[in-house]
Formats: sequence, C-alpha cells, structure tokens
Amino acid sequence: MISFLKYLFFLLASSIILLQCASIQTPSGGNKDMIPPQVLRAYPEPYATEVNPRQIKLTFDEYFSLRDFSNELLVSPPLEEKPEFSIKGKNLIINLKENLKQNTTYTFNFGNGIADFHEGNILSNFSMVFSTGEEIDSLSISGDVFSTPEDIDLKGFSVGLYKNKSLSKDSSLYLMKPNYSSLVNDSGRFQLNFIRDGLYELIGFEDLNGNKKFDSGTEKIAFHDQIIEMQDSLEQDIWFYQAEKVLKILEAKDLGRLHWALNKHIDSVQIYSIPRINYFSKIRNDSVFVWPYQMEIDSAYIIAEFENQIDSILVTKDSLIKFPLHIFPPEKGYLKENEKIQLEFCSPILQVDSSKIRVLSDSISIDFDMSHNDFFLRLGFEKEDNKSYLIKLDKGAISGLNGSISDSTEFKFYTKEKSSLSGLKINLITSIKHYFVEIIKEGVVLESLRESEVLIFGELLPTDYEIRLTEDRNKDGKWTPGNYLENCLPEKVYYYKEPIKFRANWELEIDWKIP
Repeated sequence: MISFLKYLFFLLASSIILLQCASIQTPSGGNKDMIPPQVLRAYPEPYATEVNPRQIKLTFDEYFSLRDFSNELLVSPPLEEKPEFSIKGKNLIINLKENLKQNTTYTFNFGNGIADFHEGNILSNFSMVFSTGEEIDSLSISGDVFSTPEDIDLKGFSVGLYKNKSLSKDSSLYLMKPNYSSLVNDSGRFQLNFIRDGLYELIGFEDLNGNKKFDSGTEKIAFHDQIIEMQDSLEQDIWFYQAEKVLKILEAKDLGRLHWALNKHIDSVQIYSIPRINYFSKIRNDSVFVWPYQMEIDSAYIIAEFENQIDSILVTKDSLIKFPLHIFPPEKGYLKENEKIQLEFCSPILQVDSSKIRVLSDSISIDFDMSHNDFFLRLGFEKEDNKSYLIKLDKGAISGLNGSISDSTEFKFYTKEKSSLSGLKINLITSIKHYFVEIIKEGVVLESLRESEVLIFGELLPTDYEIRLTEDRNKDGKWTPGNYLENCLPEKVYYYKEPIKFRANWELEIDWKIP
C-alpha cells in the first residue's frame, strides 16, 4: 500500500513539472536594434587609386533594404547613364553602364538609400571615394544657400561645379551635367569634396526632374558671377531665384471691358487706340484691363504693348455695357492711428456721392474726409483706441461707366489700445547701400521701410512676424530676379534668423548684422 501511494505521488509531481515546462511563455525582447547596417568590405576599397571598376560591391554585416535608391544615389562627377543595382544576400551590387573618366576622383554618396531589413535604421550619407588616377583629389568648396524672395526649403536642390575658363554664358548649361555635384542639406548648406584644382563655374539648380541638368523656365537657379579658381578649399554662398518667364499672352477677350491675361505679373504696359477714343486702364497682378467709354465712332482698335509683344482687340460702340462696381475685400480690418481706409474697385469710378457713405462708431455717425482716383476710394477720420468702426456705402454711392452704380455694402474695421500693441526697432549693421526692410505675416507684407528711414515698426498686433531685408541695387522698390545669360545676380534677400514673437505692451529692439 505504501509503495502504491509513493507511485501516485511520483506521477502527480511529474505531471506538475511537465505542465510547468510545457507552458507557453512570451520571449524576452531585449534592447531594440538602433544600429544601421555596417560595411564589412567594399570594392573598390575606400580611397583606392588607379582603379576603373565596371562593378561596385558592398558587403554588409546584416540583411538590408534599399529605399528610393535610384534617387538617393548621387555620383560625382555625374554618370551619363544611371547604373543598375541589385541585392544578393548581404551584398549590394552596382553595375556601371559606362567607362569612368581617366585621372578622376569619384564619389558615390548613398544618401538615405540603405536601411537594415527589420528595424529600418538608415545608413545616412555613406560615401565611397576612389580614383581612376594616381591620387585622390582633396579640394572642397562649401557655402550657405539662400532663397529669394520667399524663404523656402532648399533641401535637395543641386549645386555643381562646371569646368570653365571663362564666363561665356550660353545655353550649353542646359545640356551639360556638372563635373562635381552635391545636394543642399537640412541645414541649408552645400559641400563639394574631392575636387581637382582648376577653373570652375559654380551653379545651383532645383532639378525637379532629376536629370542633373538645369531646365530653364521651370527650375530655380543660383550662380556665382565669377570664375572660381580652385587652389585651396573655399567658402562661397549662393542665392536661388526663379528665372523670369518670357512674357506670353494667354488670353485676350472683350467682355464689356478688355482683358489680357498673361503668364506672369507685370508692372507696366503701353495702351493706345486707333482712332483715338476714351478709355480707362489698369494692371492687376498678371492681367491688364481696359474700359472704353463715351465712344463717338462705331469701332476702334485698342492696342497693348508689353515687354516683347503687341496685341490688339477691336472694340465696337454697341459692345459697351454696364460693368459691376464691386469692391475687392480689404486685406485687413485692423487700423493704426493715422492709417486711412482704402477700398479698391474692380472697375472705374466716375463719381462719388458722399451723402451715401457713412462711418459709424457705436451706431453714431462720425465725420470723415474722402478722396478717390480711377479705382480707389480713401476715407480718413479721427480714431479712438479699442473701437470698432462700420463703413457703410448705400446703393448708388459710387457711379461708374455706362450708367453703372454700386450696390449697398459695408465693411468692419477696428483699433486697439496702445497697451495691447507691440513695436520693433532694428539696429541694422550692413554695408548694403540700397535696401528695404519688410515685416511679414504669413507671407503677406504688412509694412516696408527704406534705408533712408528709421527702422521702427510701431502699433503691431501681438503675434509672430518675419523680418526680411531685400537688396535694392536698381532702387525700384521691389526685388529683381537675376539673369544667368547676362551674368546678372538676383538682388539678395536676407531673413532675420527666426520669426519674432511679439507680446502686448512690448517694445523690442534687435541688433541685426548682415555681412
């Protein structure tokens, strides 16, 4: 009996042990892998000389994947044909489709195109450097890149050196790949390494289609206006800009008023008629408008002369119609102490009936002064702090062409207490002779001051603003783009290092040094 009990005890204990051994357990995880693939072997070897491979091979310490590799791989000097690449186990094979140039240092930069297979850790900006000649070229050029006039992200833009003994500007740029090339990095800088001594032209371009060439008219460009002699490593900043389009007329119509739609903004146009008739004309952004009126003859040609084109539209007396007198919505509602209200009309103003215009504060009419020209109505009045104002135009307040009158409309404006506003004084240190400084909110220029004025911006609403200085070499009050073929640089644009956050009842003074 005792032996039988021992046997049962043995079976029970064994079952418990077996159950514990067979229970499913979650495996321990350990630390997450944060290390990207490491190169164990490379052919050619790093900084090898007198090699001219048709195949490049990299062996990694783990399995890996490629990420947009055809775009991430940057070869300098650029290859004429994109190489083929494949993965075999832990090996990356790159087959070249062309013979490499003699006595040339090559850099294969893999960007962010290689990552480990499981965790996706990226091997950032790994490069292979070798030479088909007897030595590795060692010169370099680097610099900051800037965007004009808008401050846009230039990461991924190309910067290249072209062998050139003179600045013989021609269309060959559009056909050539650079002798050395690099991409603008996250910090807004470029760096070209392993350059041979010699004479070069420095050019940057947007490269939207990835062909390693500049495409005029569609891509931004930057260039240095002198030949660079590479004898030592250099630093040179460049400014990207959008080349001006060749003006084209997209549309010409007579819809009660004449309208020429263009492919870019313009500042001036010459208008005349044959035979001579009365008309109003206006430029607005990329459009030219003409309103004929009081025609005493049956027809006439209205002729517009643009930069490089002349166009005409035949106008007949019976085509003149009433054209609506709409008002473009004001860009802002906030008014400074001495600021006038300006309303812009979409068609010409002939007469203004001041009895049908009211300025109201707390439902009480207040006195105002008024002036107007062909398209703008300006109203001025004494303002109080922290008040709302209502501008009311009754129907028929404005009379236009061919018996047209304005509809009733109203607009709201407001002022703020001085204690709730901000101000900015800029102590500028620069050798630039002619410039203007702008304060910008969400891409809209709010105010502008020239070099002859004290750089104080007052009565600002408390929010974030950008500050921009634009070189104004031709003193025309606006930014002017460059022209590569004429070797004319764009007017440089500098942004203050970061947006400035203004607080209520706060006067800020900053020192701004521009080299």
